[in-house]
Amino acid sequence: MTASIQNHICEGFHPANPHHDFDVGPESRFKSMETALDLFGDAEAMRILGEDEERFVVRDQIMNLLTDERIGYAR
Repeated sequence: MTASIQNHICEGFHPANPHHDFDVGPESRFKSMETALDLFGDAEAMRILGEDEERFVVRDQIMNLLTDERIGYAR
């Protein structure tokens, strides 16, 4: 994994849809899709990550988003 980041919601912000009212949006960045798929396909690594995740994630409320970064502006 290249980076793991926590994106915290601005204090006092609540979206129109209460189903999307989260307090943080964790983000994991990978050098490539292949690197991510290697991790997700590793049962032992996913077990370890799952044990850690159980300490701070409500699993039945989690929402996963898979995105691809695109440079919109570069100096």
